[in-house]
Amino acid sequence: MSKILPAHLQIGQLGEQKAKKYLVDLGYCILKENYRYKKSEIDLIAQHTDTIIFIEVKTRKEHYLAPERAVDIKKQKAIVRAARYYIAQHQLDLQVRFDVVSICLNPFEIVHFKDAFWV
Repeated sequence: MSKILPAHLQIGQLGEQKAKKYLVDLGYCILKENYRYKKSEIDLIAQHTDTIIFIEVKTRKEHYLAPERAVDIKKQKAIVRAARYYIAQHQLDLQVRFDVVSICLNPFEIVHFKDAFWV
């Protein structure tokens, strides 16, 4: 029996699917989705040329608040902590970047913030 997710989680999943398609269409290779390290989660981990990109996806139903504003310093530090573990675990020697993909569903808009933060 499949579990019905709360509306906000369904919106988040839809946003992640749209972000993934957007990135793949740009030539990114998605390495991992919803990577967890302790209490931290990285929505998407991708590689593009010689760079590994850790991507936070923020989705809102309507354009009342820029979704990317929800990626505060606490969230950034959690993503960086998980990214460091991922890099060490996989012994990667690539350039690193942290991006935010902001998605508004109504009206539909995707904004990709490359190098959105570094902590």
